[in-house]
Amino acid sequence: MEHTLCGLCTHRRLRRRRRVLVGVVGVVVGALALGGATVSASGAASTASVGGGVLKWAANLSGTAASVVALDPAQGLSTGADVAWQLPVYDSLLHTRPDGSFAPGLATSATLVDPKTITVELRQGVKFQDGSPFNADAVKAGIERNMNAPQRGQFRAPLLTVSSIDVTGPYALRINFAQPVGGAFYPLLAGQDTFIMSPTAVAAKSLDELAKAPVGAGPFKVASYTPGQQIELVRNPDYWDARDVRLGGITFIQSEGGPTTVNALAAGTVDFATNLSVTDAEAVAKRGSVKVSYKPLDNSALWFPVCKAKPPFDDARVRQALNYALDREAINKAVLDGRGAPQWALWPETSVNFPKDLKGHFAYNLAKARKLLKAAGYAKGFKTSMLPINGVTAAAQVAEIAQEQWRKIGVDVEIRQTSDFVGDLYVRNQAPIGLIPASQPGIGKISGPYQTGSLGDLCKYDNPKINAIVTQLSAVAPGSKEAVKLWSQAQHIVVGDALSVWAVFAPATAVWNTALKGVRLVPSVYGYTLDLWNRATTLK
Repeated sequence: MEHTLCGLCTHRRLRRRRRVLVGVVGVVVGALALGGATVSASGAASTASVGGGVLKWAANLSGTAASVVALDPAQGLSTGADVAWQLPVYDSLLHTRPDGSFAPGLATSATLVDPKTITVELRQGVKFQDGSPFNADAVKAGIERNMNAPQRGQFRAPLLTVSSIDVTGPYALRINFAQPVGGAFYPLLAGQDTFIMSPTAVAAKSLDELAKAPVGAGPFKVASYTPGQQIELVRNPDYWDARDVRLGGITFIQSEGGPTTVNALAAGTVDFATNLSVTDAEAVAKRGSVKVSYKPLDNSALWFPVCKAKPPFDDARVRQALNYALDREAINKAVLDGRGAPQWALWPETSVNFPKDLKGHFAYNLAKARKLLKAAGYAKGFKTSMLPINGVTAAAQVAEIAQEQWRKIGVDVEIRQTSDFVGDLYVRNQAPIGLIPASQPGIGKISGPYQTGSLGDLCKYDNPKINAIVTQLSAVAPGSKEAVKLWSQAQHIVVGDALSVWAVFAPATAVWNTALKGVRLVPSVYGYTLDLWNRATTLK
């Protein structure tokens, strides 16, 4: 059965439009130095330049997808939609590793001093592509430019929690927050929220000019841009880490996905594409000399929020029974062609935040499910109802499978329809079970569905332990030892008490021709993108 990530994005756009279920946006980050509060590295710049082939990257440049194509971060319309072409032009203060952890980038260190303060040390000797210095004044101006731009969904909410930015040295800044949310902002140091445009270019050029010929400090420069057709990036020989970037250039070529991209990959007219449907990825794999990657996305999870305030779901044993009676492997195979991953906790198994002892926690076990229902006083089962989000094929498929599987333990579920999912489920509580094809990133995974006061907290569940952990997570560096420990505690509470029912993580796909060597993928807000800083990545 065909599954596309774009289908799952429907719910994310719904959340943005209605400004509900708002959670702290974050990217998973891994172990950091100095007790977890800092990412750091030496400031030495590479001087060697190694060129290679020009990568032809299939992408939707039509302007009819989640947003129009934006080369200027401040002029975008959708969070993460433009990362593929913006990141090579601007570089980022921190780089994202394949497991979601951070490494130094344009910044040699970033330290969460306290919940209201982050300090950043910049790499010295870096220049923008127009020759102007990349220093603390430029970064302060760039972040403030993004904050002051019309907010049209291109940046994540924590950006606007910055109260002030102090330049404490030529290459040093202090970012201040009015509230203790430094831990929530920290991941933005690796995203388009902190992509920096040259202040010299901003002063000299109009917005229209910057939209077509932006100036960053990244490894590639914009050579030409033909709207709806092509973005041509050429190598920046003066880039600080030119030695580790082996591609000679990148050309993004218009391709709306589906058969068009499948044919282009099979014919070799493009070398690389991401976020194809599983069906299309498998189709091109059968037709050409390509490699395919399927990676579970932590914020594309099919899961069931449950009302825990009323019988029968106020009894944890009933919620546990539903989890044991759900065959996640069967769902993965039927809905995602087996390319997804069973969801055992809030993060996928590939994340540094996943507690390994929770793997298989609710493995399919009808006998255990029936025993739990009997202990809870429902030996003969019961009737209930479910409200899946409307308009998402994958959600409808999972709802029907769950309905069939739960019937085996005597739970008769009526699947209801809605044209107002948020209002009917979260406001009017017209069903005790929902079905959502997405989860919030970062801290929002726990604060959104389970913290008192959040609209996503179905039926106003209140758990002081979770509330305390959310507060603590907001005040520590993501990926630090403290954060990983807190995430473990949080997930043991959430999973142990079965505060929801979880199904599967949907995959992000990437397909590339075998002439492209050393491919390494790193997570971004919009899926996965190519790791440009992997020295093994070459194209002949």
